[in-house]
Amino acid sequence: MDKFVTRKPGHSFSRGKPKPPEKKKTQATIEQLGGVVVVEDIMRHKARLQSENQSSTILLESLQELGKKIPCKKVLISSKIGHIVNKLRKHEDPEVNKAAKQVYTKWRTYYKDLKDRPQIEVKYDRTGEEMRTSGRKFLAKELGLEEGANLVEMIEREVVHACNRRLDKSYRRTMRTLVFTLKHKHDVKKDILSGKLSVEEFVKGNKKC
Repeated sequence: MDKFVTRKPGHSFSRGKPKPPEKKKTQATIEQLGGVVVVEDIMRHKARLQSENQSSTILLESLQELGKKIPCKKVLISSKIGHIVNKLRKHEDPEVNKAAKQVYTKWRTYYKDLKDRPQIEVKYDRTGEEMRTSGRKFLAKELGLEEGANLVEMIEREVVHACNRRLDKSYRRTMRTLVFTLKHKHDVKKDILSGKLSVEEFVKGNKKC
């Protein structure tokens, strides 16, 4: 009986070794460049590093992200992020203090050589800033804290981060959901105030982005 060769889907009849699949090329974004610093991100990491009883995991995550950038002197001075990183060099967790030393040394070495970068700062317009202020006000009210409390700032900045820094309908829906949750779910409110529930988990579980 004659033998027939059947072609199966995806089967190649080319001789030799099969060609490896081509790697997909991804285009780098401007934010991935070391010299580009988003002030909003610096302030988000500042709030996380300042939080009392913050987990070592979150501290390390923020320090690693900060280590990828070199903020200009104006941002370092105005945000005091360098001072906060310096304090973490004495943290009880050896991994945290090691990471803090690396970031602090990197920044200090850079500016010791009198190098600096011109600052390009992008701010939200008046409407955007008013929206954020209003959101923090409602969060503070439900948490029973002052509007300038670090926990309030952390939550609001985490929402901005989760929504890719867009102050659109997704941001507003997420903020409303968080406020509603704090108002009606007392166990959640208690856990977020005590630190049992992290800000990241709280926002992630309620985000509408």
